[in-house]
Amino acid sequence: MNNTHLTLLSLPLLALFCVACNSSNAESSSAYPSDEQVIRDVTPSNKEGLIDVQVVPGKEGEAYLHPSDMNWYWDRGVVVKRKAEITGVPNAVLIVGGLARYQKMGNQYKYAKFLTTYNEYAGIPAPSNQTLVQFVKDNLKKVFISRDHNITEISEVAIDQSKPWVWHTANSFTIPFTFRYKQIASYTQIDEHEDVMDVRFYRNAVDAPIHTLMASTKNSIILGSQAFSQDEVNSMKTLRTSFK
Repeated sequence: MNNTHLTLLSLPLLALFCVACNSSNAESSSAYPSDEQVIRDVTPSNKEGLIDVQVVPGKEGEAYLHPSDMNWYWDRGVVVKRKAEITGVPNAVLIVGGLARYQKMGNQYKYAKFLTTYNEYAGIPAPSNQTLVQFVKDNLKKVFISRDHNITEISEVAIDQSKPWVWHTANSFTIPFTFRYKQIASYTQIDEHEDVMDVRFYRNAVDAPIHTLMASTKNSIILGSQAFSQDEVNSMKTLRTSFK
């Protein structure tokens, strides 16, 4: 059999393959529920304590073919706000972020369930900025817990006003901080850093003071470096040896 016959026999198979491809593309481009429909589907029949239900602005839903059952699904981001019902905090709000999940049935997407992706709170009283900054300054060894022996100077500790606070519970919240400090980079080099860290605070009750913290670096840049002799670096006090 020559190559021409092989090519002709392959054409029907190729056509079937292309039809299957086009069918998949058509499947994923079917009409999806409107934002108004999503809000209606997610809103519970019992509205007690419900404040607001909105789709995530500026984003569209995502359609995908699930490999486990080979069905098409469509997810739309939703934010639900409820009264938090926290004793002593009448204005507290529970913010529930999640996905409204739809399954394709026939030529329509039918609402299946709501999947929670995060919980946050708002309207909870917090200590003053000055109190929080001072608490961080008093606990710098916890902030730099794995490298306090290399920190030779801390020149700035400040709340990053450009980023939001996140309340995980009524007694735990995260605030972005900016730190500027100097760190030993080698036997003869000191680097100046500027870091943005998420500092998470903990307290035992809404009206209790902060009692501890944890910090994680989100962004770090080196502003410059300076050379010293090895003896000079060795003689420098560090955060571990209380340079303050």
